[in-house]
Amino acid sequence: MPLFIRHLPKDDTKRLNFTGFVMVAAVSFCIVSSLQPRQATASSPDAPGGSSAPVPLEAEEEPTRGSVVNIIVIGGTGDLSTRYLWQGFFNLINEEKNQAFHLYAGSRMLQEDGEKEMKLILERNVSCSKVPASVAMTPEECERAKEVYKEKVTYHMLKKPEDYVVLCSNIQHTMRSVGLKEAGRIFYFSVPAFAYEGIAENINKVCRPAGDAWLRAVLEKPFGHDTASAKKLSSALKEHLAENEIYRIDHYLGKTGVQSILPFRALNEKNYGGIWNSENIERVEIVMKESLDSKGRIYFYDKYGVMRDVMQNHLTEIMALVAMEIPSNLSSIHDYQREKLALLSQVDHVTAEQAAIGQYESYVDEWREEMDKGEDDTSSVPTFAGVLFFVSSPRWKDVPFLMLSGKKLDEKQTYVRIVFKNSHFCTVTPNYAEGDHACRQKQIIFFIGSGNHPTIAVSRALRKPQVPKSWSIPDLDPDTNILGSPVKDFYAYSAGVELDAYSVLIKECYHGNRDKFIGSSELVASWDIWTPLLRALEDVPPMRYPGGKETGRWLDMEIQGRRLRSCHKNDRTWNIEDSNRFGMPSISGIPDTFRSNNLYTGSKEDTVSLLAKHLLVATQSAISSHGAFHVAFPGGNTPEMLFLHLFLRMRHTFPWRETHVWLTDERCVPLDSELSNFNVIYSKLLRYIPIPYTNIHPMPVQLAHGLCNLKDGGPELYSAEIKRLIPDQRFDFVVLGVGEDGHVASLFPHHEILVDKTNFVLFSDGAVQSSSPRRMTLGYSTINNSRNVAILITGERKRFLVEKLKQTHFKNATEFPVLGVAPNNGTLSWFIDHDALV
Repeated sequence: MPLFIRHLPKDDTKRLNFTGFVMVAAVSFCIVSSLQPRQATASSPDAPGGSSAPVPLEAEEEPTRGSVVNIIVIGGTGDLSTRYLWQGFFNLINEEKNQAFHLYAGSRMLQEDGEKEMKLILERNVSCSKVPASVAMTPEECERAKEVYKEKVTYHMLKKPEDYVVLCSNIQHTMRSVGLKEAGRIFYFSVPAFAYEGIAENINKVCRPAGDAWLRAVLEKPFGHDTASAKKLSSALKEHLAENEIYRIDHYLGKTGVQSILPFRALNEKNYGGIWNSENIERVEIVMKESLDSKGRIYFYDKYGVMRDVMQNHLTEIMALVAMEIPSNLSSIHDYQREKLALLSQVDHVTAEQAAIGQYESYVDEWREEMDKGEDDTSSVPTFAGVLFFVSSPRWKDVPFLMLSGKKLDEKQTYVRIVFKNSHFCTVTPNYAEGDHACRQKQIIFFIGSGNHPTIAVSRALRKPQVPKSWSIPDLDPDTNILGSPVKDFYAYSAGVELDAYSVLIKECYHGNRDKFIGSSELVASWDIWTPLLRALEDVPPMRYPGGKETGRWLDMEIQGRRLRSCHKNDRTWNIEDSNRFGMPSISGIPDTFRSNNLYTGSKEDTVSLLAKHLLVATQSAISSHGAFHVAFPGGNTPEMLFLHLFLRMRHTFPWRETHVWLTDERCVPLDSELSNFNVIYSKLLRYIPIPYTNIHPMPVQLAHGLCNLKDGGPELYSAEIKRLIPDQRFDFVVLGVGEDGHVASLFPHHEILVDKTNFVLFSDGAVQSSSPRRMTLGYSTINNSRNVAILITGERKRFLVEKLKQTHFKNATEFPVLGVAPNNGTLSWFIDHDALV
């Protein structure tokens, strides 16, 4: 049973009841069987100013015998409703035996189909084994109650506004037929967020309860994807619902471990209040590890990623409970929200250097399968993230809050760990068997969710905590470790069987306890923290990790001041300020160099992402030096994924207005031909980015005398343009693909122009196997005069070529023209994906 504590004013003779315990002025505990609802007022901190929505009465009356509460689950046939909600409402009805309930399920299914579906859902997914132990029922009584419950749920198709008119007319008719007054109405929005506004409008227009009955609308996350969208959604809802009618649910706030944090702090203020600060706390860890992958959720997950999915909401809420000041009156929603908002507003701006992101290796394959994508398509959504926070308050000055979450990790475990500084020095080797704990790590750990863990574990090096008398000391194996420390080092306590979080919060909603839900001000404050970081990480490729037990130490991190760094010895952290630190964790047996130059490898999407980041790095020094960035791109199939990455991931961050795009080579075809390299670059990249038209430089293959006519002097014209616009005639970056025969640009094996070391641009007719053998191409003199040259090789078909090139004694550029690429005073880097390399 979770711990709930409330501070009451000394003159308050009314006892407030909660789902666990009550703390009165004398600090005594008692178990309570019935709950009193909190008053919901329109004057709460989040009340809408000037809202057109009707505002309910400030005092919501306690539902009594002779009244009915109507519950409408919109999206009642969906996955969430099937797995959690119908069981949760069954538990509510059996806990609140003095209250009458009418239940309605709504979805877009036709009436007959929906009725059949609901019968199956209730039969298969409502179980007596999931009813809380506090409900006094025999198994036979519960089975009878279950049969009655199934008959209570009425299905309505809710597809059009007029369907809501029919629904609410039937609700009124049913209440009149049984002679009951309506106490209140709960609408549970178990639908995607884009449908919220329309549903809220329908409810406000035709489906509000009459008289002084209350209305509560429960909304599921996601509540937007950044600050702007969260504000927009909140504003749209407030056109139809008052703020104190909106219950944004975060099911983690219903978990026992989470609900215990703030009450435990209040109860142990004398024990730990004096050390709950930066002078005594080394760091705070908030960790949510999941062992499952994203299969079945990828359509949703790929839009949000780990940070939007669980960190902006679940883990940020937990951080607030750990770090906020304890409200002077825990029973006051106003005090609670004020302290929570104060904490969120004090979180420092988070930079990309305070984050590390990753993606498990099989994610892209799963994404392609579920999203019906091709082999060249990719996703860089993070499935793992570690983020370092700091709070600019006297209590938390310079204390790092490390938040971490990920999919497909080594185990399923969620916890909060407060790690204290230990200034105690033991001259004599401590004897832990005799209870000598002074030199052990001092920590307080809250475990959240299922698992063979206590609810709370406190180091014996700290004072023994106070806990409710109903809490028990779990019977743990003496050899058990708690986050690496022996269990005997801790005072460990269990709050009892973990209650279903949705059942807990459904009950809280029924009783109007809004402090277990998210207000609009808190929502926006949380997004204000996360939105700048999410934008900063848009162009940072995630590090790949194997997933599961094989991940090992790959994701270990180190706090360096206000930076978060990977500890993996083979990892090159992606830092756009240092191009030499780009890379993927090395696979055993793969060196860091190729033919004595830097090698960057990984999956095709990883390799392309790294090349894109190198391009971004090169822009900084180029623009700083001479005000522009000049890059030459090849055509063909190889660079298409690079163009896609530059468009999708760097459209807003790459300095396109200072960038000039040139071509390494071009076929002698019209520029709008499907065979034209320029057409490939234009259709895959240039048409989508904000680059000035005058910064695009196609090769002049079609002039007055036709295609690649010597009379027009096309190579000379392109050379002149290069000399006119590029300082020292040095490209800042040249990207080269390599054909299976080893050709680069249009420099083909055994062709006479390979010996030309002077001309900047030449004609070539070496593509004898091609339908367009005649080309225009940059020469070796231009390529090797560049500041940076990147050779990109991808795909299994290039494996034979790469094996040949691995033989460093082989230097025949006539047979393999790629070997003639050797920058005079620049950097050569090889980007070879795993398919071609191993």
